[in-house]
Amino acid sequence: MLVLEKPFSAISWIAAATSRLVDSATRSRWVRRRRGVESSDTHTSVSFTHLWSRVWNSLATARTGQRLKHSCYAHSKCIIVICMTTERLARPRGGTSTGKGSPPRGRLPADAARTPPIKLMAFGGLLVALLMVYVWGRWITGPNFKRVPPGPTPAPGWMIVALRAFEVGGILLAAFVIWRFVVRPWRRDGRPSTDGLLIIGFATVWFQDPFSTYYVNWFTYNTNLINFGSWVQDVPGWVSYGGPGHTIAEPIVFIGASYVYFLFVSVVFGTWVMRTVKKRWQNIQVWQQIIVCFAAMCLVDLVAEGLIWMPLGFWSYPGGHGVLFPNTYHKFAVEEMVPIGLMFTGLSALRYFRDDRGYTLAERGAERLRGTPRRIAATRVLAVLFAVHALTFLLYTVPAAWWVTHPVTWPQDTMNRSYFTSGLCGDGTDRACSGPRVPFATNRSAYMTRDDKLGFPPGHAP
Repeated sequence: MLVLEKPFSAISWIAAATSRLVDSATRSRWVRRRRGVESSDTHTSVSFTHLWSRVWNSLATARTGQRLKHSCYAHSKCIIVICMTTERLARPRGGTSTGKGSPPRGRLPADAARTPPIKLMAFGGLLVALLMVYVWGRWITGPNFKRVPPGPTPAPGWMIVALRAFEVGGILLAAFVIWRFVVRPWRRDGRPSTDGLLIIGFATVWFQDPFSTYYVNWFTYNTNLINFGSWVQDVPGWVSYGGPGHTIAEPIVFIGASYVYFLFVSVVFGTWVMRTVKKRWQNIQVWQQIIVCFAAMCLVDLVAEGLIWMPLGFWSYPGGHGVLFPNTYHKFAVEEMVPIGLMFTGLSALRYFRDDRGYTLAERGAERLRGTPRRIAATRVLAVLFAVHALTFLLYTVPAAWWVTHPVTWPQDTMNRSYFTSGLCGDGTDRACSGPRVPFATNRSAYMTRDDKLGFPPGHAP
């Protein structure tokens, strides 16, 4: 606020001084480094003398403009002038922005000053993709790409039929889901749908499927399923025991397909649960929605694994604490149900909580992406892929891997079936299966034998 007897002469002096200061400031580095903003002196050097002359012309004619806001008060010989001006110090390429709601001249938009979060997520997704290529490449080209045999124990005929039926049916179901929710919408709209992005993530996240055995082998797959061992021994820093022909027998046909169709159906159901409870109770809090969804996801896993797949003989959790059927090969473990419930809930929340443009939390800032449609689509794919892998790692892999560091003794019903021991322990080996009194063993460490003695791997005896 200025109270002046001779406002015009004083203001002219102030304008001249201000012009010199601002013209110097506009050449500063922060103006030039903004993408999409002209940095030449022609556009960034603003003549504030000219600006102030426009101000006083407007005052004299009582006219107002979009770039000028002023209030004048007169009292006797004094003129009280309050003048607020906003003038951009740089022009965006493609012309000026003079519309209502435009950012003030001389100030960049707040969200333009930082990298869109989606780019950071996409960078994380790129790192995950490179890790998968590296590990799977080492596995396929190395000695660990070897089938784990079922051993001498024959599996019942009905079990073999169930295994083959799910292998074939799973491929068909996964192919349908990919076509219906990934390929067709992408071709129709020219961009991937949210469900399509999630399914791409689900189709790769089974990379983490055996990672909960990082410290100790606590679960096994039926080695009658099509398998070529697993890639765990090719993961940098892997701890638990295993090797070619005696490791987690990852059933690449069955489990790869099931991560597509079963995980997608479960997440769609979880989204429906959260939407339904929100519709039923309008004032429900977000954390309450998540708790309800978690309970529903635990129930889904209990039914699918505990009552269908495990009794049919697809895999076993011998080292886990049993919730159902504790003394059988199909013991259903709490170490699986709780982390799976957390993981499914997190993925359901990722699908449920979207902005008004339909973007997930992983795609924040997608509307600011520039480039070809393919480049934008690739960025979105990598961002959602990272979100899916991060949620799986934090909500399933880490809790399960820590929880099973306190294993229980394997049921005899499991150890009597060589197709569930995978050559890791029990019959056909001299190693004791994991339990509360059995120390964890690596490929180079001593281990406890089946007769409670100390054993050493070849070439590592003291």
